[in-house]
Amino acid sequence: MYSNAQKGGLPLGDEYYQNGEFAKALTIYVNFIEDEKKLPFVYDKYLNCLTKLRKHEDSELFLKKLIKKYPNNLTYKTDLIQVYYLQGKNNDAQKVLDKFVKTCKDDAAQTPAIIEVLTKKGYFSTCKTIYLNERKSQRNDFIYCLEMAEIFKQEKNTPAMIQELIRVLMVNQNDKDFLKSRFQEYITTEEDFESFEKEVITRVQEEPTQYLYTDLLIWIHLQKKDFYRAFIQAKSYDKLTKMQGNKILEVGKIATENKDYETAIEIFDYLTREYKTSPVYPTARKLKIETKEIWVKNTFPIQTANIRTLIKDYENLATELGRTQETIETVRNRALLYAFYLNSKDTAIALLNETLKYPWIPREFASQCKLDLGDIYLLKNESWESTLLYSQVEKEQKETLIGHEAKLKNAKLSYYTGQFAYAQEHLDVLKLATTREIANDALDLSLFILDNTGLDDDSTHEALNQYAQAELLLFQNNFKAASQKLDSILLNFKDNSIEDEVCFLQAKVFRKTGEFQKAISKLESIGNKFKSDIYGDDAAFLYAEIFENDIKDKSKAEALYNKFIIDFPSSIYSAEARKRFRLLRGDVLN
Repeated sequence: MYSNAQKGGLPLGDEYYQNGEFAKALTIYVNFIEDEKKLPFVYDKYLNCLTKLRKHEDSELFLKKLIKKYPNNLTYKTDLIQVYYLQGKNNDAQKVLDKFVKTCKDDAAQTPAIIEVLTKKGYFSTCKTIYLNERKSQRNDFIYCLEMAEIFKQEKNTPAMIQELIRVLMVNQNDKDFLKSRFQEYITTEEDFESFEKEVITRVQEEPTQYLYTDLLIWIHLQKKDFYRAFIQAKSYDKLTKMQGNKILEVGKIATENKDYETAIEIFDYLTREYKTSPVYPTARKLKIETKEIWVKNTFPIQTANIRTLIKDYENLATELGRTQETIETVRNRALLYAFYLNSKDTAIALLNETLKYPWIPREFASQCKLDLGDIYLLKNESWESTLLYSQVEKEQKETLIGHEAKLKNAKLSYYTGQFAYAQEHLDVLKLATTREIANDALDLSLFILDNTGLDDDSTHEALNQYAQAELLLFQNNFKAASQKLDSILLNFKDNSIEDEVCFLQAKVFRKTGEFQKAISKLESIGNKFKSDIYGDDAAFLYAEIFENDIKDKSKAEALYNKFIIDFPSSIYSAEARKRFRLLRGDVLN
C-alpha cells in the first residue's frame, strides 16, 4: 500500500486538498509522514487536514511524536500550542509557552529563534514576557524597543507603542531619520498621530532643552503637511542645537516641494533676515526668489509686473553675492524670464552668451545654457539656429540626461515643423532612454504621431500639421494665435480623430490666460465625448487641478479627485489624485 500511494500519490493528495476533500487527502498524506525527506512537503497540509476534520487528538499525538523525534524543532511546539487551544486545553498550551520563556531565560542564544516562531504564530504576549525578562536581566529598558512597539501595535495599545518608539530614538539618535521613516509602519491612523503628537508635546513642555522631542514634533507636523507649525518648531530646534538655520532651511525646501509656496517664502525670508552671517544665507536668498518664481509661473494668468520683480530680485542677488558658480544660475533664470515672459529675446540671448564666456562654469551648466539658447531661437522662429544648438549638445553630452533632453528637443522641433518621419527617428532612439520621464515623453509623442499619420488620408496629416503649429505657438506663449489655430482645426477638420487633443490643448491655453470657465467647458466636452480615449484621464485630472489651484474650490476639487480615482484606477495620475484627495480631506499622509 505504501508503494502504491507513493506512485503519483502526492499530486493526487494535493488535488483532493485543493478541492476541499480533506478526508481523501488525509488517506494519501498519511503514507508520507514517516518519511523524513517527504515530511516537509506534506506537514502543513496533513496537519491542516486533521484540523479541518476536527481530529485534534490525532494532531496532538502526531505533533508529540515529532517533538520527541526532533526536540529542537520550534514549529512543532508552537503548532502543538494551537492544537491545545483548539481542544480547550488552555493550561497545557500555557505550559508550552512558559517553557519557551524559561528556555530564553536559561539560554539567551535561543531567544531570536524562539521570538521569530512565536511572532509568526501570533503569540505576542509571550514575546513581550521574554523581552521584559531580558530587560530585567540586563537592567536595560532601552533594548527591543521596536520589537515591543510591534507587540503593542498588535495589542492596539497605542500609548505603550508610542513610548517604545520614543525610547528607540533616544538611544539611536544618529539613525533618527531612518527610524522616523520606520515609524510610518506603526503610526498608521489619524488617531495614532494625534496620540503621538500629544505625547511629544508633553515631553517638549517637560524637557524643553531635549532637542530630540522638538525634532520629533517637526517630523509630525511635516507628516501632517502643516509646514507653518513645522517652521515654528524648527526655529526652536535651531536655537537648541545652534544649527545656524539648517533645520529651518530643510523645512522650507520640503514646503516648496509640497507646493506650499507661501509658507516656504516666509521661511526663506526669515532666514535672510535672521541669519545674514550664516552659511545658509546665500542659499535661502536664492531659494526665496526661485520659490517666488515657481509660484508666479503657476498663478494664472501670469502677471508681467511679477516677472519684472523677479528679474530685479535676481539682479540684486547677483550684485550682493557676486558672480560665482553658486549665483551664475540667477543669470540663466533672468534670461529665461526675459525671453518667455517679457518678449525680450535679444536681451536673453545676450545674457546667456555672456554666461558661456566664463571658463569656470560647469560643463553641464554650459550645455543647459545652449539648450536654453536653442529654445529662445525657436521663440524667434529661427529653427535652424535651434537645431544647431540642440545637435551640438547632443554630440557633446552623448548618453547623458542632458544629451537625451537635447535629442528630445530636436525631435519636437521636427514635429513642430511638420517633419514627422524625422521626428520619429529621434523618438525611436529615446524610447530606450535611461530616464523614465524622457522615455515616456518620447513614447507619447511617437504614438501620437503614428495615430494621426497611420492612415493614408491627407486631411489627417494636415490636421496634425496644424495641431503641431498650435503647440509651437503655445510653447512661444502666443496664446491668441494658438487659440485661433485650434479653432481653425475644429472648423476645418470636423470629426477628425485629433479632436480630443485639440480640445485638451484649448483647455491648457484658456487656463494660462486665466479663462478658467472656458477651460472647464473644454474639459467637460472631453469627459462627455472622449472619456475612454487617450486624453480622458488627462482632462479629468486637469479639471480637478483647476478647481484646486486656480478657482480655489477645495470641496469641489476633493469630489473631483475622488471621482477620478473611481473612474481611472489605472491612470498614471491615480496615485497623485489619491494623494491630493486625502490632503484635501485632511488625512495624515504616510
